[in-house]
Amino acid sequence: MDDQATRLTVHAGATMLDLLVGKETADKRGNYIRVDGDKRVFASRGRIGQALDTDAKKWREHEIIRFEKDDAKKLVLEHGEGEPVSFVKNDAGAWVFETKPDTLPPDFVLDSMKVDRIVQGMSSLNAADFDDDPGELSAIGLDPPSATVTVSVGDENKEYALGLGGSNEDDSQIYVKRPGNDQVFVVRKYNREQIFKYVSDLRDLHVAAFEPEKAKTLELTNGGEKLVFERTGNDWVVAGSSTPLPEGFVLDPKKSGRAGAGAPGVWKRRNTSESWRPERRDSHLRAAC
Repeated sequence: MDDQATRLTVHAGATMLDLLVGKETADKRGNYIRVDGDKRVFASRGRIGQALDTDAKKWREHEIIRFEKDDAKKLVLEHGEGEPVSFVKNDAGAWVFETKPDTLPPDFVLDSMKVDRIVQGMSSLNAADFDDDPGELSAIGLDPPSATVTVSVGDENKEYALGLGGSNEDDSQIYVKRPGNDQVFVVRKYNREQIFKYVSDLRDLHVAAFEPEKAKTLELTNGGEKLVFERTGNDWVVAGSSTPLPEGFVLDPKKSGRAGAGAPGVWKRRNTSESWRPERRDSHLRAAC
């Protein structure tokens, strides 16, 4: 055990602890341990060996930005040479345009939850790695940054800004940097996809929305066939069917419940011409509240 063990020594003047931590136990729930000078071997509670890495890089602070998401007041997205787009949180706690861009379609509706997810991603952003010798920042897309995300937080509107750069060699990570900080961080590519969106990505795609628990009837039609459900208390029952139900028919409450809950989640489809419309089908779903 001694040759392969990690030694943990705690000093406070004299040595207080000299512990040898060996391999994992057979059940993978702990490590074999013993105090130096004591031949007795114990099993630790928890795999403490995982925390005793001698590589200093593993102990480095990876936090880039941290704040309370609910305290965010404003979000600004900037991309290249385009005009910044700003969002603010209204009195109801929903995100709205500070000034709606003139280039958007007149019927464009902002999805507040999508904006909130950007703020969520910014509120707890950690580095996957560091570039301590980046060379020319322009070579990695950070001078100037390809995009910038800024969140204002709290009554003092403290700003948390992040510049986004280019990708690494295998296109799995991107370079980022905070204004006024020389450190270049590397984050996973999905972090960029989470914290930066084009305005067109933030459009509300719901055709309709209502509270499923308030629905009373549900009607499904497909050509000449029709099926109607009614809510009785917390349960759905078949109120009408264009085709006779077989003897002994029992409605699956899980399936009928999913249909009722799915009605408000009907989405619009986006096509490449930026024309937004419901996908046309011969089948129809109608819910009455």
